[in-house]
Amino acid sequence: MADDILVDDALTRAEPAKRSFAIPDFQADEAAIKALEVKIAHLISISLQAGLEVVRAKHATRRKELVASVEFFTALAREVAEEVTVATKEFNASVNRNAVDRLEARAAPTLLFEEITTLGRAGRKHRAMLRAEAKSGKLAKRVRETQIAVEKHDALLAQLFLTRETDWRKHFDSAEGQAELRRDQRIAKLAAQVDAIDVERKAFEKRLKDGQVGVDEFRAREMRREKLAFLGGKVDGLYFNGQVEYFDAIYFRLRDRTGRDWLLDWDEELRDLERFEFNIAQLNDGSYTVERAIWSDRRVGESRLHDPNRPLTDGADLRLIAALREFALDLEDPWRAERSQQRGEPES
Repeated sequence: MADDILVDDALTRAEPAKRSFAIPDFQADEAAIKALEVKIAHLISISLQAGLEVVRAKHATRRKELVASVEFFTALAREVAEEVTVATKEFNASVNRNAVDRLEARAAPTLLFEEITTLGRAGRKHRAMLRAEAKSGKLAKRVRETQIAVEKHDALLAQLFLTRETDWRKHFDSAEGQAELRRDQRIAKLAAQVDAIDVERKAFEKRLKDGQVGVDEFRAREMRREKLAFLGGKVDGLYFNGQVEYFDAIYFRLRDRTGRDWLLDWDEELRDLERFEFNIAQLNDGSYTVERAIWSDRRVGESRLHDPNRPLTDGADLRLIAALREFALDLEDPWRAERSQQRGEPES
């Protein structure tokens, strides 16, 4: 079988026929779809913010009135508290006592002091003190009521915000809302591009379901989508990573030390290489050399002399298949090459 491949006038690469189909750039398409999703999310966010600002503005006047009431009654309560302090000092001074105990201060003066000859002035001061304390208590209650009113208003407004935001998000998630967003001039061009991508993918899925997609188109499309290429050039740290099937065609899937995946045409004679890791290099004459990769060669990072931007290729490189077959035979019989040189004839 090796002789059938390595004849001088044999094709060195089995190239597919000229494509009669177009393969989309999946990387650019996914970038456009992601960009549209980000822009739509941004539009939804600013739309929600604008809507909530309108709601907040409608209720701002009422909240200002409530806050003003709180501030007004708080100021009154502060003034009355000062009046209570003054009235208490005057009452204490009228009975010649520095008592600050409220329970004692509220008791009738006749019960507190036996030495007082007249209770008229002390009684008036006592009643003034009690009126001031009662007024202070009422204002404190009023302040708390206005504070509760503000808290209730804020809670209802927050609930209204949540309800409105939920309703608007449901609207934007609907078909009508999505159409409304896509008509926005800021994303209309990008939305049209994404719509075209969606139409093309649905058309392909329909053709695939109807059996109108050939193996070459399906393989080329899937390879472009998964960023796969047929193995070739110089690649280090290769090891087998499963297999890929495109309709009836089967390929080895290999991975190099940089994490990039490659395809290699299926060959039963190469199945034994699944246990090994190896490097390949293409020489100037187009032939290949294959060598074992030592364990220390497997490392994360760029492979030496490996171009990560190497374009995707099609077709099987028959010289590479032949080199890998020879490599597999050498692994099975390390002395094979030496015996061939001694006999002066190659082994098949």
